[in-house]
Amino acid sequence: MKNTVCSLTYSDVNMFEGVHSDIQTVIALGATPCHVNSAIHVQDVLMEGVSDKIFSAQLDSIFAKDAPAVLKIGFLASREQVQLVCKKIQDQKAQQGDNAFVLYTPSKLDFDVEGRQEASIHELIKTHLLPLLDLLIVNAKEVFSFSGHMLITPQSLSESTQALLSKGCKSVLICGGDLDFMDGRCVDYYADGTRTIALSSARLNVLNVLNVLNVASKKAILGSALASALALEYVLEDAFVIAKAYLNRYLKDANKENFCAYSRAWPDLKEDFPTWVNVECDIDDELTLMGASNLDFPSCQTLNLGLYAVMDSLFWLEKVLKCGVKTVQLRIKDKKPEQVEEQIKQAIILARSFDARLFINDYWQLAIKHGAYGVHLGQQDIDSADLRLISDAGLRLGLSTHGYAEILRAQQFNPSYIALGHVFATQTKDMPSAPQGLTRLKQYVDLLSGTPTVAIGGINLVRAPAVYQTGVGSVAVVSAITGASDIADVVQQFKQMQRSSLC
Repeated sequence: MKNTVCSLTYSDVNMFEGVHSDIQTVIALGATPCHVNSAIHVQDVLMEGVSDKIFSAQLDSIFAKDAPAVLKIGFLASREQVQLVCKKIQDQKAQQGDNAFVLYTPSKLDFDVEGRQEASIHELIKTHLLPLLDLLIVNAKEVFSFSGHMLITPQSLSESTQALLSKGCKSVLICGGDLDFMDGRCVDYYADGTRTIALSSARLNVLNVLNVLNVASKKAILGSALASALALEYVLEDAFVIAKAYLNRYLKDANKENFCAYSRAWPDLKEDFPTWVNVECDIDDELTLMGASNLDFPSCQTLNLGLYAVMDSLFWLEKVLKCGVKTVQLRIKDKKPEQVEEQIKQAIILARSFDARLFINDYWQLAIKHGAYGVHLGQQDIDSADLRLISDAGLRLGLSTHGYAEILRAQQFNPSYIALGHVFATQTKDMPSAPQGLTRLKQYVDLLSGTPTVAIGGINLVRAPAVYQTGVGSVAVVSAITGASDIADVVQQFKQMQRSSLC
């Protein structure tokens, strides 16, 4: 079921725990909730699992037609429940069609005060459930319980996730709010065997004692927020960012006297979003977590770069420059530097003669050598390019992004502008990601207030007015110009649209 999150956990008389808390989060983020009750819990006084018959009937009802987009597993009350849910997941994965994304975030009821889970259930979860998971979300105690690793250094994050991945789950997210070596920061660490992502926020706790009983487990909220974003078809790394921002706002609000858990909504405040943490390994394979870079690229001296023409030759650059376009990019793909050097040199001279901003795509060494105005890099080029050398040469830097996570990664380098795409489907280049659409574009623009932004991907004269209404500073176009019969007229129409949007 599209956009649906199924929460499988306990029900409590306190509306801020268990399945009720999950439902509140799912609704707040705009997804559709459904649930399976595994047990009835009475505020740490009494807990009783539902019968196997009731539990099985709930699962059958939820999966009768289409599977939910996400199955979020919390508390499992018995070995039989573990076996039933594992069988349901296996049957569902064996069927053709869309499978539910399965994540497991152990509940506070799963472990005693010393982090122990009932041995027979715990072993069954390790051997049968973990291999079926798309994502396991755990804290430090649970990491030790499942893997035997203690989280005492940054390196132990890598070692413990590798141990958990070896048990069969596809990915692991370690919640870092209780890690002593983080110096007052909450660094959550994700790994899937091929990539690692770490996001950092100030460590937040609920200090208002009047609200403590009405605040759900932080890990449970993070899990249900992440599940909701996945159900709304955000990629996992973006869902991670959304969940972290949502939790930060929830915890800040919980310290207010008029706190109301029902008033939660989509995270849209810049101060709630985490920062990207670089995960690096030294020559001894020791993992370190590095904060933002100290790079600072020159400003473009405006938040509105105007119509941004992305062209692949000197021929087209000259055409758009003669039509009054003041921001251009030379994007020549898959050529050796010696094959493009003369074109880049001439493009820089040409742009200067029109007093225009010219960004060179990819070929940053040649851009430095010949004194270009700036360089544009894709996400895949950030690691290979020498950003320090580009900065020291005084060149501006533009970076491509395709969602929340890449925006956070780009922000740490303090670029001159950030490109947001692709907004619509485009035939100009092969894109690994899905179109972002106008709603997400508006979210990204709001997050980047104060930073020059450029929307790109499938934008034409028909779509441009709605794109400008998001508040984006500039619109990048390719085929809207190269496919036009009257280039000068198209350029003037784009310019008029932007002027109108600024009024």
